[in-house]
Amino acid sequence: MNGADKIRLYKTMLLIRCFETKINSLFSKGLVYGTTHLCIGQEASAAATGMALRKSDYVVGNHRSHGHALAKGLEPEGLMSEMLGRVSGYCRGLGGSQHVASLEHHLLGTNGITCGGMPTALGAAFAQKFKGSDDICVVYIGDGATNQGVFHETMNMAALWSVPLLIVCENNLYAMSTPLGSHAAMGSNGLRKRGEAYGIKTVVVEDGLDAKTVYEAAVEAVDYTRAECKPYFLIINTYRTFGHSKSDARVYRTKEEEAAYKKKDSLKRFAEELVSDGDVHAAELKSWKSEIKGRIDAVADSALEERSLSAEELFELAEQTGYICNGKRGGQ
Repeated sequence: MNGADKIRLYKTMLLIRCFETKINSLFSKGLVYGTTHLCIGQEASAAATGMALRKSDYVVGNHRSHGHALAKGLEPEGLMSEMLGRVSGYCRGLGGSQHVASLEHHLLGTNGITCGGMPTALGAAFAQKFKGSDDICVVYIGDGATNQGVFHETMNMAALWSVPLLIVCENNLYAMSTPLGSHAAMGSNGLRKRGEAYGIKTVVVEDGLDAKTVYEAAVEAVDYTRAECKPYFLIINTYRTFGHSKSDARVYRTKEEEAAYKKKDSLKRFAEELVSDGDVHAAELKSWKSEIKGRIDAVADSALEERSLSAEELFELAEQTGYICNGKRGGQ
C-alpha cells in the first residue's frame, strides 16, 4: 500500500470508530430505538474490504453493519438519521439500525436475521453474471452464521452456478455468547473446511486486526472473484470490543481476554505504524480525530433536531406498498 492508501484506510476506520462510539452514547440515553450491535474493534475488516471494492459492486450486510455501510460510501449524516428514526435517513427512518439500504450506493440491505442476507447476495451475484457484468457482490456474515442451513445452501448454489460472490466471514470468536469451537454449537472450529467442502477457494486472515494485512487479502479476494467469476470465502479473524448487543454484559468472556485484545486494538496499532513509517506526524492523527469526532457530534445534533415520519405519512406509505389496501392490512 502506498501512503495515500494507508491514510485513506485509517481515516475510514476512524470514521467508523467515532460513529459507533457516538451511537453507543446515544443508545445509553434512550435515543436509539430497539437494539443495536456495535462493530467497535472490527473496523479493519469493514474499512479494508470496503476500500477494495468498486462503487458499482454490491454489498449485503448483517446485524452489525454500520461500519460496512460507511465503508461502502454511505454518508454518516444519512446513516445517523436513519438510526435515529428520522425522515432524512436512507430509508426515511424506517430501517433503523439493522435494516439499512441504499440502492444509490449498491448496499442491498443489512439484515437482523442471522445469515439472512446470503440468499439476497447470491441473487445479486447471479444477476451480474447473467448481465455479463464484471461487478461482484460481497456479503458479510459472522462465524455463527456458518451454522445456519441457509449458509450451506447458498455456498452450494454459489459453487454450482459459479457466481461472483465474495463471502466475508468476520470471525469475532463468539456467536452471541457461544465461543467458536464450542461443542455446544459447532462440531469443529474448522471454518476453512466449511468453504473448501463446496470447492470454494477459502483464505483465512489470521490477524484481522492488522489493517494492511486485511486490505491485501481483500484485494486478492475481490480480484479473484471478479476475474474468475467464482465464489470466494474470506475469513477474517477479528474481535468485537463490546458485547453481541447493547444488552450483553459479556459474562462469558474474561477480563484478561478483553484486556489482551484491547492492547491489539487495530486503530491504535495502525496509527502507531503510520507514524513510525513516516506516513504522517502524530499531530496530524490528533487533528484528524478531532475533525472526524466533531463532524459526528454535529451530525448527531442535527439528526436529533429532525422529525420522524408522521402517522399520516406512514399510512400513505403502507398504501403505496400494498401493505394496506382499502383500509385493510395486506392479506386480510
